[in-house]
Amino acid sequence: MALTSTLNCFSHVAILGAMLEVQPNVCRAARALLGWDQDRLADEAHVGLTTLRNFENGKSAPRPAILAAVRGALERGGVVLIEEEGGGGVKLRVGG
Repeated sequence: MALTSTLNCFSHVAILGAMLEVQPNVCRAARALLGWDQDRLADEAHVGLTTLRNFENGKSAPRPAILAAVRGALERGGVVLIEEEGGGGVKLRVGG
């Protein structure tokens, strides 16, 4: 991941502060919308495939930096994460 992308991702997290983390089920749904497999998302997010698999299977809770990288990759891919109290979802970004 380019340094500017990393900084943008972390500044995004810092600005929102209470931003909800990506949940495993939302991550899987976002990948499905994009047509990405776990290998692709791990590559796009620059995280380990095993880390991503364990997260999506509920076997581990990655560090916040890993979750931010996954979220950033999904958003760059065109997914909009919908955050609602008690849960959330995903949709594809419309236009640009």
